[in-house]
Amino acid sequence: MAPDSFALPDRLTYKSTISPDIYERIHALRLSEVSLATQALRQAPWADPQRWVLAGTSEGAAAVARYKGQEFLGRIVFSWSCENNYFVRSHGTALPDDKPVLNIISSTDPYFSPANSWLGNPTAAGHCAAALRNNKQASIVLIPGAPHTVLNLPAARHPVAGFLRDVFKLQKAASTG
Repeated sequence: MAPDSFALPDRLTYKSTISPDIYERIHALRLSEVSLATQALRQAPWADPQRWVLAGTSEGAAAVARYKGQEFLGRIVFSWSCENNYFVRSHGTALPDDKPVLNIISSTDPYFSPANSWLGNPTAAGHCAAALRNNKQASIVLIPGAPHTVLNLPAARHPVAGFLRDVFKLQKAASTG
């Protein structure tokens, strides 16, 4: 399920950089989408609440990282570094230490890597390793030279497929030749 708040009338739009207060309004909207989506999924007869994974990219990834609920088997954080920077007042990462987390981001992400001259954090690593330091089920995939939107790149799709197989305890399909 993918809530489409981009379709909201009069939705807030911006071009980076803006004040952290405005970013935080956007993050609050994205975080509210998680609760609304879980409410809708609970009412959907096809949705198995024992097999939910929460994923988001960029703004949506900040919501995934900040969400405090425990109903998801795992989480995927695309294109967000879980660090303090221009995009947040504080990263506020609340990823669970006892569930699988996959963080996929470009090593040269134009918004969240140290390559960004206006990042606002001289010690930033550009990925979620510090926030995930206590999670033994976490994986971080850095894609060299990739754009901000890594979601559809083969270098991202393959780790996601493996992550989902592991989280859902699925067998890898046998290849036919």
